[in-house]
Amino acid sequence: SLSHPEIEELERRDPWLALKGLVEAGRMWASGDDITQPMLSPVNGALRGLSPITIFIGGRDLLAADCRKLRVRAEQEGVEVRWIEEPAMIHVWPLLPIRQAESARAKMAMILRDRATS
Repeated sequence: SLSHPEIEELERRDPWLALKGLVEAGRMWASGDDITQPMLSPVNGALRGLSPITIFIGGRDLLAADCRKLRVRAEQEGVEVRWIEEPAMIHVWPLLPIRQAESARAKMAMILRDRATS
């Protein structure tokens, strides 16, 4: 729903995402359904019982506030959360062709290998 009170401040620092466009994309994705329902907005759903969650987030990502909220909720419900936040990074930074992304991709590969063997 992009209603977190920190989103407006994050938008000022996010060079990539814009609140207006994301709200419209969410409205279109919801196709008339309530955008706060858990099937459309997992941060509003029950999390207990989920497998470990790994979150890579940039501190300049407009979505960081909701990711932080998801992290807290998941931990409160007993879900293991691996949290990797890079303060100066933006949305999907691990996929970008930049130096900082190399270590993020290596962490992702390690996590996936560990999950595959456990």
